[in-house]
Amino acid sequence: MPCDSSCSTHCGLFGPLDLGDPSDGLVSSNDAPSSLQIDTISAAIGKAETHLVRVKEAIAILTAQGNELEVFLQNHRAVMSPLRRLPNEMLSEIFLRCMDFDAPFDPVRNEAWVLARVCRRWRSVASTTSHLWSHFIFPQDEYTGRPRARLIPRRLWETQLERAYPSPLTIRFPHHAGPELLDIFFSAAHRWKDVVFVNVRDFTRFVNLGVDFPYLQRLAMNDDTPWEPLLPTNAPGADLMEAMPALTHLTLSLRSHRFPRKLQLPWWQLCKYDVGNFQIPHIREILPFLSPGSHLTLRVGNAIVSERDDVAPILTGIESLEIMGGLQGYRSHPLNILVAPLLKKLLITGIKGEKTHPAAITTFLNNSRCALQHLRISGCTPQKLMGILELPAARNIVHLEIGHIPMEHWGHLFGDFQQRGLVPNLQTLVVRGDLRRSGIAQLLANRNPVLRVYKGRLGPLEWTFPEKPSSAEVAGGLDVVVLHEPDIANTRLRAD
Repeated sequence: MPCDSSCSTHCGLFGPLDLGDPSDGLVSSNDAPSSLQIDTISAAIGKAETHLVRVKEAIAILTAQGNELEVFLQNHRAVMSPLRRLPNEMLSEIFLRCMDFDAPFDPVRNEAWVLARVCRRWRSVASTTSHLWSHFIFPQDEYTGRPRARLIPRRLWETQLERAYPSPLTIRFPHHAGPELLDIFFSAAHRWKDVVFVNVRDFTRFVNLGVDFPYLQRLAMNDDTPWEPLLPTNAPGADLMEAMPALTHLTLSLRSHRFPRKLQLPWWQLCKYDVGNFQIPHIREILPFLSPGSHLTLRVGNAIVSERDDVAPILTGIESLEIMGGLQGYRSHPLNILVAPLLKKLLITGIKGEKTHPAAITTFLNNSRCALQHLRISGCTPQKLMGILELPAARNIVHLEIGHIPMEHWGHLFGDFQQRGLVPNLQTLVVRGDLRRSGIAQLLANRNPVLRVYKGRLGPLEWTFPEKPSSAEVAGGLDVVVLHEPDIANTRLRAD
């Protein structure tokens, strides 16, 4: 930049500095100066002090100018930032990818609200990107577990609901939201897409609204409160078969005495039905209507209506079945009520220490004549497990998960497993045990040197071998995933 009047008085400061030595070498000696030398040195000191003052003044001026230049450059480079030239559609997509849609509602910290406070343009883009505002997770107090939704001003809920229009809504209701706040969301029930209830009274209000839910894809009722039944026995019931044309995922975890026996839903649309504390008569009623290829999860509770052993099983087209929980409340196993010839995945997980009724599993697979590809079973003795794996339905299994087997049986189990040549198409075997106590990893490695044995649950899988096998050894081996579960080492099962 050219010199201007603001720096002309300091331009001479930036030439070579020649101070000389007015002391004639006295600086490097201890001799006393003469009177003439004192006058000369004093004059030089005064001149140097004046020059130093001018230098400091120049430094202050140049520092201020430097700061101004930095601000100028920063501001004008920001003007040329590619972010400013992004079209609103791309900026909106970036905003969506920054969102944590599972975060509880908080206008102070939620990303959508924060983005809307950055600048006018961002506020405009954020406010018109309706999907940013379409998730409502009711906050709860981290100490008491009670909802804090009623502590947030109503106008903020209404503002977000207004900005979410016309996007379908995802809502997680708490136990006690309050009637005033519920009125806000029930007025927009026709826009619900994914809804979870934990209050049976709110769910009752939902099924009796008498409106259509054209966008509703996922519906869950997770009830664990001892309140009044969902629908009284003298109630006419709720027919929702045509009110939910998009429903594909349904979860109903209700106490058996309050299960909505009169609730009519489009069962044939469901891709996944998860039911807890169920009644077998209800399952028998809806099995024929479940769509081919769907998934059914049965979460076993204690208050179960048992089925007679002589009742004929129901044919169903489900492709995946999961049974979870203890089975001690049954006269008859849940598998006895259905036949599933299209079944590819069977997951049976009993409570630790309980048996999973291998005889019922065997009967079910023989009756279904299915071709399993994925089997998970726990709480089964090695002898019964071998009997299941010898069935024709198990021949095509490619993924096998075994758990809750005492560690002392593993050696015998894998010896029989290899000698009999069971499940020839098996690609992945998951075993569960205590790596610290059982030595299961070394046992598996000794049985077959090309087995790949890992440990871990959610983090990166780690090798348990002292050294990694070569790539040639790994190429033809079977994946064996060992999940470290310390509690399983203490499990003891009695032979059936």
